[in-house]
Amino acid sequence: MKYYLDNVLKGFKCHTAYVELDGKMRQTPNFVVVDIDQDAMPELLFTYMYKGDKYIGILKRRDMKWYLVNTMPEGEYKSIGLGNLVNTVEEGKVTPKDIGKAISLEELLGHNTQPFVGFINDVAYHGVVIQPTATNIGSNQLASDDIDLINLTLQQFQSIANKKLPPVEKVNTPTAQQALGQNLVTPIMNVEETDVVVNGAVPKHPSSNSSIDNMFNSDDIDLNKLTLQEFQDIEKQKLPPVENVKTPAAQQALGQNLVTPIMNEQETDAVVNGAVPQPLTPNPIIDNELEDKEVINFTQADVTGDGMLDSIYLVGKRKVGDPTRYIENMGLRVKTRGKTLAVDFPYGNGYSPILFVGDLTTDGIPEVLVNIFSNATGGYITSYIYSFQNEVIQLLFDSKVFNEQYTGKVTFLNNYRARVTTDRPPWQYTIDISDRDSSYLSTIYDENGNLRRATEGTLLGLTSLNPIDYDVNGEFNLASVQRVIGISNLDTLGLVETYLAWRNATNRFEPFMQYLSVLGNSL
Repeated sequence: MKYYLDNVLKGFKCHTAYVELDGKMRQTPNFVVVDIDQDAMPELLFTYMYKGDKYIGILKRRDMKWYLVNTMPEGEYKSIGLGNLVNTVEEGKVTPKDIGKAISLEELLGHNTQPFVGFINDVAYHGVVIQPTATNIGSNQLASDDIDLINLTLQQFQSIANKKLPPVEKVNTPTAQQALGQNLVTPIMNVEETDVVVNGAVPKHPSSNSSIDNMFNSDDIDLNKLTLQEFQDIEKQKLPPVENVKTPAAQQALGQNLVTPIMNEQETDAVVNGAVPQPLTPNPIIDNELEDKEVINFTQADVTGDGMLDSIYLVGKRKVGDPTRYIENMGLRVKTRGKTLAVDFPYGNGYSPILFVGDLTTDGIPEVLVNIFSNATGGYITSYIYSFQNEVIQLLFDSKVFNEQYTGKVTFLNNYRARVTTDRPPWQYTIDISDRDSSYLSTIYDENGNLRRATEGTLLGLTSLNPIDYDVNGEFNLASVQRVIGISNLDTLGLVETYLAWRNATNRFEPFMQYLSVLGNSL
């Protein structure tokens, strides 16, 4: 569950922060993670002071940022039940005037470790967001491939550099100098070099008489003595203009992964012994994989099972100027070891896609789940689960197949009853509708409670698919939800909740439990 919550909080916490869970922890949380609008994407709730009164703030994620979408006086909304459950943000940090503004965890609560509680499918998970500090940034970030050098202070950068650089005597050996001279980890420098890379040649260092270039080309750079301005000037020299990166040629060159550091001893030996490394052949599955699509969401996890983090992109196309935020032709791109594994969804159009990465088959290797909403306010969803284990793409779950198999029947009975039968599993439920409004009942029944005519409802398709630890044993299952309707789409009789687990015997997700829930009435 911590990976799920870590993924949910992306865009709110900084990318170097991470989530830890502790079932025994009972710190008063600073915010709550809960899906209050039942759209399968949790919201963040917190309380704050404004002009001496306590308010409730609600944050919702859009395009990997968290926006303040609502705020209300706590006294008028006691039903939400926050009360003293969470600590109160100090006055001045946020006001009702900030509605529509993107807010980060650091802006709201600061840079300390932040406790929170998440309510996922009515189960409470106590956790903390551990944020990088001056004392832990070295150990945590060295283990990450996603270090944000731009936002590091000079002291933090030097601490990392000191840990990552080998002793001076090892750098000055002839073999090490020869390896450094081949410049395997230097980014593409300019358009001419890009063209050379695309044609398969090994890039050479461009010549320049500038002091910055001389400093960079020198074999005797002392990173510890660089000023912050000098380091930033070097970075500016190394990076190509933005427009050059977006050219097809540059995208193809980036796909060849020339900037990947040496990964193993064999490759190291080849470099030290003077062999010229050849660019990796682009994966034939896709060329220029991100050139014509926008990155909708992004995360990292080892989905191939090789022990290294892979980059996972949810991509799609948005029409320029379209206010509905409708996305077409969505798919996944997984970058691993210089290759790109690509898949476009059989049906990839819709709104507000949700990307989740977690071990759904309990084999120790995460899978990728994507939910796509049929309209901007929820309703039906299109869901896919893909495995990329051993760099092989496998479709494990398709909502279209689910809707074809998980069907049922809804029949109205005499005496104000409705019977729901499901085909998978073959179960039966009875709903008492006698407390419905008399005008509603009179359209179906006569004054004696007998049916005026044979009347049927419908078990609709998938409206929600969420990972859940049903047995609280650390393993993910799937919770699917289908709506039961009566005489119209607005007449909701209940919800069929089917819980699925991966079964190796059948090589698919199978149902192991099912419930029918109905809406209660206030007393």
